[in-house]
Amino acid sequence: MTLGPTKTKKDQNSGTVEDQRRFLTLLEDARKEALHCGATVEEVGEPGSPGIAFWTFIHLMRLLQTQSLDRSSERFWIFAAPHHAFPLR
Repeated sequence: MTLGPTKTKKDQNSGTVEDQRRFLTLLEDARKEALHCGATVEEVGEPGSPGIAFWTFIHLMRLLQTQSLDRSSERFWIFAAPHHAFPLR
């Protein structure tokens, strides 16, 4: 049973150019966050470098988790708002 459109292996391995740009921007943000928290350039990698060092990866996961929570919160308030818009008497 299929719940939605299936993706071919090619589709799963490559996103759009815009997806790739968003990821690279997020990766650079993670590097900056790691540096801000006290990691050295050697520990996070040079800006624009293709690899992902340990501390960069940790901060990347934190940024992704924050984005996920933000989206979950937005969905919650979209569904919760109508209930608050009409107070019970």
